[in-house]
Amino acid sequence: MLHVVLAISAVVFLITIILVVILIRHHAGGAAGAMAELAEATRLTPRGRGRDLAMTIAGRRDGIPFSCAYRPPNKNVPPAFTVTIPKNAGLVFTLRRKNFYDRLCAGLGLTRPVITGDRHFDQRFQIDTAHPGSASRVFADAQTRQWLMEMFDGAAERLASGRDGLSLTRRLGRGEPVAVADFDDSLRTAAAFYPIIRKATGSRYDDSLTGGALQTRLAAPLLVLMPAGFALWIIADIHYPPLFPAFAPVAVRAAPFWGGLAFGYILIIWLTTRHRTDRHNTAGLAMLLAWPAFFLILMGGFNFVNGFMDISPAADQPAVIREVYSAGKGGKKVRFTLDGRATAGFSRPRSGGPYMAGRPVVLTVREGYLGVPWVQEWRALRD
Repeated sequence: MLHVVLAISAVVFLITIILVVILIRHHAGGAAGAMAELAEATRLTPRGRGRDLAMTIAGRRDGIPFSCAYRPPNKNVPPAFTVTIPKNAGLVFTLRRKNFYDRLCAGLGLTRPVITGDRHFDQRFQIDTAHPGSASRVFADAQTRQWLMEMFDGAAERLASGRDGLSLTRRLGRGEPVAVADFDDSLRTAAAFYPIIRKATGSRYDDSLTGGALQTRLAAPLLVLMPAGFALWIIADIHYPPLFPAFAPVAVRAAPFWGGLAFGYILIIWLTTRHRTDRHNTAGLAMLLAWPAFFLILMGGFNFVNGFMDISPAADQPAVIREVYSAGKGGKKVRFTLDGRATAGFSRPRSGGPYMAGRPVVLTVREGYLGVPWVQEWRALRD
């Protein structure tokens, strides 16, 4: 059974790789076409980059170093391009339109947004940063705020400053190429905003992570835990199947552990991001992933340890077949009656049949290291 699971996993993995390659080639071709006009104007060649299947052009224009990345359209996300000036402006932040989640968390007091004093600006924009005081100085000037509001009334999607530079992202229409005029306007805008940030931050340089980078680091261990827990669960179900349906009892017994770990992880994230204006996004992602991640790893680990570390003696117990039922395509499972109780379902051997209700069997049962009885093997008796 384990060999079948591994073979199916390998086939699925291979198919996934093939589909990803096809998708990358498809998007890369579209991205290269969207960047063709800009590539001709700058006499630079677009190159593939990043997990967003972006095509980038990097070089200098009018004496300003830049990189321009194209984001292909997604199902619900329009295409866009991002112009970046690769110079650390001294403050890590992201300026974007506020969404419902931002407003909800601010209303509940779960986050403290940057306050500029301009009510209209503060209602429209969310500034994600670890240094709200410095950010408020950057956006203190009324002319700067007006300039930004006019820019976002157009196609601007995000203004971001990080350790890798200052970038401006603009949306495009479906099938719309990156126009040279729009690129030049974005480059000039980013170049003009750079000294505004430097003036507000002085000589210091912010070494904090952007919200996206922080969320990626926090999500990575949880995304590893989920498949690891699922794999342990499958292995335990194959090699150490519980005698009786054990999901609910095991979930109840493990609840204090996986619930406590998930709550502790979320609490640590909440406390360590208390100065960030995007702590609601960071804690929200941790909350979204921590519960299933710790649930899977604790449930899978519980079932695996229960069988793998079991040193109790095996005991044969008589039972009878209760029913034979379908389990997936072409698969059959058998459920028994033991001491008047229905057992869990077990794989039916291909030989030794026929298997029908009422046929006597012997179950070789072990107590389980964590107290959940499991079946080492079973065999049918002759009528």
